[in-house]
Amino acid sequence: MPASEQIPRIRIDPDGLDFETLRKEAIGKVQDLSGDLWTDYNLHDPGVTILEQLCYGLTDLSYRSGFTVPDYLTGAKGTIDYQQQALYSPEEILPSAAVTGIDYQKILYDAIPEIDYVWLESSATEENALANGLYTVFVKLDDELIQSRADSPKQDESLSELSGKLERINIASEHLRSLLDQLGHQLDTDHENLKRGRDFAADIDLPLPASEQLADQIGDILHQLDASLSSVDDIWSKIGSIWSVLMDSSLSTDLSTRLNEVLFKLDAVFHYAKLNDALKNILAAIESNPDDWIANGGELLAKLVIPLSRFGSVLSRLDKILAGIGDGLFSEINTPDQSAGELDEKAVIQRIRSVFAAHRNLCEDIHRVEIIHTVPYFLAGEIEIQPAHNSAKIYAEIFLQCAHYISSGIQIDRYESILSQTGNYEQVFSGPLTKHGFISDRCFEGAEEILSVVDLISLISQIDGVSKVHDLYLIDQENKKYTSISYDSSRYVFPDLCFPKSGKPKQLLRLVLPQDVSRKNHDGKATGFTPYENAQDEALLEETRLELKKLIFAYHAFRNNRPSFAHLIPLPRGERRVSSDYYSIQNHFPAIYGINRYGIPQSESPDVKAKAKQLKAYLFPYEQLMADYLQHLQEMPRLFSLDSGLEQSYFPQFLDDRNIPGIESLYAGGKQHSQTVLAGILAHHDDFSERRNRVLDTVLAMYGEQYPQRSLQEFDCYRRADQAKWVIENKINYLKCIREITRDRAKGFNYLKPVLHAHHGELEENLAGAHKRISILLGLQSYDRTALITDVLAERNSRLIPDHILAESVQFLPEKMEDRAIPVVFEEEKFAQITIPAKLPPFGYGVFKDGVEIKNFRLISTREYTAVCLKSGQNTRLWPLSRKRNRDDAVRYAHEFCNAITQLNIACESFHMIEHVLLRPRGKDVATAIPDTEDFFDFRVSVIFPSWTARFANTAFRKFAEETVIKNLPAHILPEFYWLDFVPMQDLEQRYKTWLFCLQQANLDHHQDNFKQLNRASERIISFLLRNRGETDCECWL
Repeated sequence: MPASEQIPRIRIDPDGLDFETLRKEAIGKVQDLSGDLWTDYNLHDPGVTILEQLCYGLTDLSYRSGFTVPDYLTGAKGTIDYQQQALYSPEEILPSAAVTGIDYQKILYDAIPEIDYVWLESSATEENALANGLYTVFVKLDDELIQSRADSPKQDESLSELSGKLERINIASEHLRSLLDQLGHQLDTDHENLKRGRDFAADIDLPLPASEQLADQIGDILHQLDASLSSVDDIWSKIGSIWSVLMDSSLSTDLSTRLNEVLFKLDAVFHYAKLNDALKNILAAIESNPDDWIANGGELLAKLVIPLSRFGSVLSRLDKILAGIGDGLFSEINTPDQSAGELDEKAVIQRIRSVFAAHRNLCEDIHRVEIIHTVPYFLAGEIEIQPAHNSAKIYAEIFLQCAHYISSGIQIDRYESILSQTGNYEQVFSGPLTKHGFISDRCFEGAEEILSVVDLISLISQIDGVSKVHDLYLIDQENKKYTSISYDSSRYVFPDLCFPKSGKPKQLLRLVLPQDVSRKNHDGKATGFTPYENAQDEALLEETRLELKKLIFAYHAFRNNRPSFAHLIPLPRGERRVSSDYYSIQNHFPAIYGINRYGIPQSESPDVKAKAKQLKAYLFPYEQLMADYLQHLQEMPRLFSLDSGLEQSYFPQFLDDRNIPGIESLYAGGKQHSQTVLAGILAHHDDFSERRNRVLDTVLAMYGEQYPQRSLQEFDCYRRADQAKWVIENKINYLKCIREITRDRAKGFNYLKPVLHAHHGELEENLAGAHKRISILLGLQSYDRTALITDVLAERNSRLIPDHILAESVQFLPEKMEDRAIPVVFEEEKFAQITIPAKLPPFGYGVFKDGVEIKNFRLISTREYTAVCLKSGQNTRLWPLSRKRNRDDAVRYAHEFCNAITQLNIACESFHMIEHVLLRPRGKDVATAIPDTEDFFDFRVSVIFPSWTARFANTAFRKFAEETVIKNLPAHILPEFYWLDFVPMQDLEQRYKTWLFCLQQANLDHHQDNFKQLNRASERIISFLLRNRGETDCECWL
C-alpha cells in the first residue's frame, strides 16, 4: 500500500471536548461575564493561564471517559464479573424454553442419544384424551445403540472406582486450567501492550530492546499455553468418549491396565508441583502489583518455560495412548439379546417422560409414548472407489450416512462450525439450547414420505474416496429391488437400512476399482450386479463391521459430548484502568506561581507564600470536582452492579498531598475532619434511591423489562421506613433471575422432582417460570421456592381464628380505661429486627392484619402497669396484648410485637398454582371423576392466595395481583383465582401435598395402583376447587 504524501489533519472532537474548543468556549463565557471590566485576554494573563490549565484538566477527563465499556468493567484481577453486572453470554440469555412441537423434538433428540427420530402429535383428537395440551410422542430408536447397550454386562464396581479416579483428576485439571486461563488472559493484555513499543516501555521504565525481548518471550509462552490447553481438551474429549462406551461395555484386562496407567500419570501431571508453583508465583506477583509487575516479570516467566514444556510433552504422549485405547475397544461384536433390548426400550420411554417433564410448558403433558415399527431394507449396487482408499472404511461410511438419511435425516452440527458460517448468535441460539450441538428446525419440517435412490447417490458422491456410482438400489428381505420407497406416516411404519447378513450376496454393495470397471467394460460383460466370492464377501463384511462400529462409536460419542461455550464464544475482555488516579493541574503551572510540587522557596516573604496558598485554595473546588468525576468513573461498575449493599451513588475522592502538593496544610480541622465533611456534602446532594432506581431500570431495559415500583409502593404495608430500599432489592432479585424468568416464562414445574420446601430447608428450585416471575413482581419474599403457607404459623403451634370466636376467651379492659388510651409513636431505634419465638399463641384475623401498623397500638397507663392494646378495624373494643411495668417497656413491646407480626405477614405471602391438566384421570379408570364443568382441564390454572395478610386483604391489591398474574401467564391460559382463609388453605395444602407425592410416584412407576391413588388425590383437589370456585371473570381473557 503506497504511503500517504500528506500528514492527516487532527480533527476537532465532535463533542467539543478538545482543548481548543474548550478554551474558545471558556474565553467566550468569561468575556460575556466580565467584558465590561476587563478586555485584555492575552496568553500571558494569569487568569487566562488558569483557564487554560482547567481546560487541559478537562481534556484528561474526556480522554478517560472514552475507553471501551469492558475497560470500565474490568476489576483488579483483570477480569469482568459478568454475573455481578447482570450481563450474560449469548448461550445463556438468548435461548428460550420450548414453544413449538419442533422445539420439544429438538430437546428430546438432543437429550437422549438412543433416539433416531422423534415427533409429537396432539392427543386432543384421540378418544380417551381428556384435554387439550396433551401430546403423543412417536419415537424411532437407534437399534445400534440400544443393542450395544444390551450386549455387554455392566461393570458397576470397576466403573465406580474408575469414576472416583476421574473425579479426583478432574478437580486437579480444572484447578490447573483455571491458573493457565488466568495467566493467559493477563499475558494476552501485556503482549498487546508490549507491541506498542516505546510508549509502553517508557511507562514501565523498561528499555526498548528489553521490551521487545520480553514480548517475544511472552509470545512463546502464550503459544505453549494454547497448545497445553488444547491438549487438555483433547484428552478429556477422549476420556469422555471412552467413558460413554465403558458405561455399557466390558473392558479387556490389557486395556484396563493401560487405562489405569494413563490415569495414574494424568493424576501426577495435573498435580505437577513445579508448574503449579510457577503459575501461582506469577499470578501472586500480578495481583500484588498489577500495573508494574511486567517490568520484572522476565525472571518469573523464565522459571515457567521448562515445567510448561514438560507438561505439554507428557500430555501429547498420553493423548496418543488414549487414542490407542479407544481403538482397542472395538474388538468384538456380540450376539444381540432381544430381551435386554426390550428393557432398554422401557428405560428410553421413561427418559422421554423425564426430559419432557423437565422442559414442559404450563398446561401441557405427555399422553403416551409410542415406539414406531420399521421395515428393513438393504443397500446394493456398484460403486467405483479410488485405489488409495480402504474399501471397508468407505463401505462403512456409505452405509452409515445412507442409514442415517433414511431413518431420520436429522443432522447435529458443531456449534463452532455454525458460528463460523453465520456469526449470528440470535439465529444460532433461537429456540431451546441443544447441549450437544446445533439442530436446525429444517430437520423436522415437512418430513419426506418418498425416499429416492437419487438422493442417496448425491450423498454417496460426496464421500471421500468415492469416484463414481455406477448402480444403486434398495432391496427388501425378499430381494425385491426399489429405486424409491414410499411410506404412509399415518401408519407409523418407517423404512430402516440394515447391514447385510453373511451368506446373503444380493444384500451386498459392490465396491470396484477403476481397472475392474475398465476390464469389465472392455469385456462387455456383467453390466448388472455380480456378487463377490464367499471368502472375499465374509472378509469385507467382517472388516466393514469393525469400521462401522468405530464410526458409530464416534457418532455416539459426539452425541454424548457437550461443547464448551467458553471457548466457542469468547466474552469481551477489557484492560484494567485505574480511572480514579488524579494528577493535579497545579503541577502544570509555571514554577513562578509556586503551587506545583516545587512550591515556594523558603527565601520568599510570608506575603508571597500566603498568595500561593490562596491560589491553591481557589483552585481546590475545581480540582475536587474533577477528582470526584474520576472516582465516579472508577465506581461505575458498582453502580451498575447487583450489589445489594451499595448505599451511595456519588463517590467522593479525598485529595491529599500526594494529589495536590501541600493541600493538607489548608484543611481546617485536620485531614479526617475534612474527609468527613466532604463525604457529607456529597451525601447531602445524593438522591441515592432515585439514581440507583434509574440505573437498575436501565439494566432492566436492556432485556426489554420493567418493574412496577409505583404500584408496589402504593400497596406497601411492611417497609414504609425503607420503602425505596425494598424496591431496589426487588429489582436486584429480578435481574438475578432475568435468565430464568424470561426464558422459562411459559414453563411448568417438574412433577418428577420434589416441589415443596421447608421454610428453612434447602432444596433444588422447582417451580414454574411464571410463578417465579409473578412472585418477584408482587414483591414476595419467597420468590424462588414453594412452601406450605400455613406452616409459617403451624410450625410455631399457632393458627388464625375468627375474631368473634377468639373474643369469647379474651378479657377486655373496662371502657373507661380505653378512653384514656394514647397511640404509640414510631421510634426507629426500637423497631430493630427480632427473632420470632418458636412458639406463638393463636391470633385473630384483625390482630394479624392490623398489627403491622405501629399507629394501631395504644397504651393505657395505671399505677401498677401500662397495658399494650391494639385498635383493630374489625373490633370496636381495644384488643389487649400485654401488660408491662413501665411505659418504656410497653413502647418497646409494641414495637417488637409490630415487628414480629410484620415478619409473619411477609412470610405468609405466597401462592400456589395448580395446572388442571395434571388433575386429569390416569390409568384404566379414565372415565371416572370427570367434572361436569366444560373444559375444566383445557389450559386452565387455579391460583390460590392467602387472604389473611395485611396486604393481601386489600381489595385494590387483590385486583393488582390478579392483573399481574393474567399479564404474565401465556395468553391461551385462563387463571381462576381463590383467596382463602387460614382453615380452608390448610385443608387445600394437605390435599395438595398428598397429590404432589402421588403425581411423582405415578409418573415414576406406571403401576395401576399408583394411578388409582393419584386419581383419588386429584378428585379431592377438584372437588375442593369446584366447591370454592367464585364467579368467572371474563376479563381474564383480555
